[in-house]
Amino acid sequence: MVRLVRTGSRLGMDIVGGLGGEIDGNCVEDDTCGVFVSGVSTEGAAYGLLHRGDRILSVNGRDLTRATHEQAAAALKYSGSAVTIAAQYQPEQYERLRARIRAINATAMSPHSYTRTHIPVRPDVHAAYPR
Repeated sequence: MVRLVRTGSRLGMDIVGGLGGEIDGNCVEDDTCGVFVSGVSTEGAAYGLLHRGDRILSVNGRDLTRATHEQAAAALKYSGSAVTIAAQYQPEQYERLRARIRAINATAMSPHSYTRTHIPVRPDVHAAYPR
């Protein structure tokens, strides 16, 4: 467990994952279901104590192993000035989660993943406003 004292308004870390998002469809317990630390700011209280790839298990005793991203973010945000975070370094699970996120983003950006609306070109408009 890590005990942090909040400096300013932030702990200085970013999180990724959680249940209820678009990536938990095939989530297996203890695999990529959790909420992971995705970055730590050198200016925050978490610097040197938490690392990219740490899975957040609890915040101030509140179990976050099956939390949504929003629940985890709220638990971290409203945890008070002194925060106790139980975390476990799980870099392999974190990288699997990141790979799934990249795959979802690549699919979303594919030209075949959305419907394009065709707007007919009117020759008279182009004649009035030549390029």
